[in-house]
Amino acid sequence: MRLRGCVIAGRLFAMAFLLLASDIAVARQPVGVDSALSQEAAGVGEPVQFTITVRGSQSAEVPRNFAVDGLRVMFRGQSSSINVINFQMSSTSTYTFLIVPEREGVFRIPSLAVSVDGKTYQTAEQVLEVRGTAAVT
Repeated sequence: MRLRGCVIAGRLFAMAFLLLASDIAVARQPVGVDSALSQEAAGVGEPVQFTITVRGSQSAEVPRNFAVDGLRVMFRGQSSSINVINFQMSSTSTYTFLIVPEREGVFRIPSLAVSVDGKTYQTAEQVLEVRGTAAVT
């Protein structure tokens, strides 16, 4: 009984691997690149999350360091997911940055170049309005 369970598990693993590895068997989603701020307004010193999301590929080159005068920008990490539903494969990688405003003003996070499978995509410019100090909760 135990051996039968191992054989079945092995076959399921092999089938899943073949589906993921085969470009013919699994339809893939088109590549897309987006960026977003967790909020459009913040106070001085109030952290804001900035994300770059890449869909349709697991091999993206995203800038980890970029500067905006008046903002402290720190790369926080990457998360990835792959889903196969009804032979439709989708993949998403999210790159997360923490932005801490150092002074009041309107700040423009520039369009960033993201390389995916040899092609270059541009994120949308994001605008962050910073007023006063962060609210204490």
